[in-house]
Amino acid sequence: MVEKIKRAIKTYISMLNMRPEVVRTSERMTPSKRDDRETPLWIHIGLFAVTIATTTIAGSQTADSIGAIILSGLPFSLTIITILLSHEMGHYLAARHFGVRATLPYFIPFPSIIGTMGAVIKIKSRIQDKRALLYIGAMGPLIGFLLSLIAAIVGIYLSEIKQLPVVTGDMTVPIFGDSILFSIITRIIHGEIPPGYDIFLSPYAWAGWIGFLVTSLNLMPMGQLDGSHILYSLIGDKQLLVGWSTFFGLVVLSFIWEGWILWILIALLFLMIGHPPVDEGRPLSFRERVIGWTCVLIFILTFIPVPVSFLSGSEESAEVYSITCDFCRERLDPSGITSRGNRLFFVSDNGHDYAIYELIRDDKTYGVRRFITFAGYYPVMKNRKHHDLDLEGIVWHGDSFFVVDERDRHIYRIKDNSSVERVRHDIDAYNRRMSLSFSLNVNAGFEGIAIDPAGRVLFIANERERAVIYLLRMRGNNLNTFDHIIMDDVLRETGVDLSDLFFERGFLYLIYRRENRIVKIDPYKKIVLKSLSYAKLTGGLYEYKKSRGFAEGLFMTESSIFLLLDSGGKRMIGRSDDGNGALIIMKRPVGF
Repeated sequence: MVEKIKRAIKTYISMLNMRPEVVRTSERMTPSKRDDRETPLWIHIGLFAVTIATTTIAGSQTADSIGAIILSGLPFSLTIITILLSHEMGHYLAARHFGVRATLPYFIPFPSIIGTMGAVIKIKSRIQDKRALLYIGAMGPLIGFLLSLIAAIVGIYLSEIKQLPVVTGDMTVPIFGDSILFSIITRIIHGEIPPGYDIFLSPYAWAGWIGFLVTSLNLMPMGQLDGSHILYSLIGDKQLLVGWSTFFGLVVLSFIWEGWILWILIALLFLMIGHPPVDEGRPLSFRERVIGWTCVLIFILTFIPVPVSFLSGSEESAEVYSITCDFCRERLDPSGITSRGNRLFFVSDNGHDYAIYELIRDDKTYGVRRFITFAGYYPVMKNRKHHDLDLEGIVWHGDSFFVVDERDRHIYRIKDNSSVERVRHDIDAYNRRMSLSFSLNVNAGFEGIAIDPAGRVLFIANERERAVIYLLRMRGNNLNTFDHIIMDDVLRETGVDLSDLFFERGFLYLIYRRENRIVKIDPYKKIVLKSLSYAKLTGGLYEYKKSRGFAEGLFMTESSIFLLLDSGGKRMIGRSDDGNGALIIMKRPVGF
């Protein structure tokens, strides 16, 4: 039994290597009289027509009507069909030139994002020598590549650079990888693409991208692929070493992109690794060797290590803790969270409990204690105020807490000794210079604060109507506004509302409250980088009514995200909490 297994393995490896003895045995087992039957022409035409239909549907940008589908899908369909047809006809005409029998192209329609699995021809007689092998192998990729290159250049010129969509937890957006050449063309035409943006391909560019991918796959130097034909004609039996190197390269790449596993299986079952022996014939000329090595270069330039990846939101498992307060006269409305060392602090906009609270872990709840009570300083805070105090954001910096008051849009600095001072800012004057204005709604004011300690930049979020983040430089006890971010423009949405900010390592994180997600942005380049939905974590906690169960505070560590929820004074569904809100601690996704 062991000997039989060894012989079977040895025979299989010889088949993978396409050793001469295996090939000769296979030829002896093949009937000497070739099958002269030709495939009926209507089969080729029928497959071609169906593939036009499937690629038209795949390339369509609308589903309004049959006419609209056809009109919007034809640019992609005709371009990719032309590339594939030219590739296969290059093989066919070269085979006919050298007296090798070959079928017309078989197109393979397939319902997918491109509508086809390509096209193939079948060689029905022996290729006589390496020169014929070179031309038959090279003419398809060369012609297909040239047409793909034209489509890519024109298509990339017609494509647009747009911001990547903000992805919520239930969304998945495909991101298609770039080959070296496609990346170079894109950079020449559109310049450097900033983080958070990507090129949105026109139908012609998409067809060119597919053409590059098809070219590179065919030019892999393994088994019966075009690249193997070409390399065998150039270096003979040494192709086997390159073939195995390519195979093991795909094995390594499969750990990065699982799609290569399919190609590994195809190679092991159908394509093989080595190339069957072909007679030497007349030595290749210099021009012919240039053609062959040009195809090798094209393979390098068009190969895509990761053809497709997916940008997706995610929602990690989380712990939900109710907040208890035994001494509070009114239920808490948590509205901003920060840390000092390893301790968590928040402010609440309930009634007249003017204090900074510390969160204390207690089994399945978080209790609170007053850390700084500044009710005695209320006259200072009341100075130049028109409305009751409404604290909505807090951050620790240096030796002080900085808090914001929503209704009168004031900023206060509170030191450890409970001294309170109002920090002057020039946002009103800045708004006049920039033709910005605040809403008359007193509940649409300041709602979040964060600090970039390295640049001594303070970020202040105006909640809504409209949502604006102001950037202010800290100069002593004064704050000077030098820039702003209009979040409707950055997120490309209307009606954005913000409830808190958090800054870390050059990035600003904000709670987009209405959409129940945390958005990561570069505040200086004003671009969206990532988004994380928490909707499933908060959606079933409260009977939904306005302001109940909304995330009002955000803080993050290396491994965790802390969301502070305002309950609107209501209890969570199925829990016997006191209606003081809740703290959600969720795992922070890698890279967020």
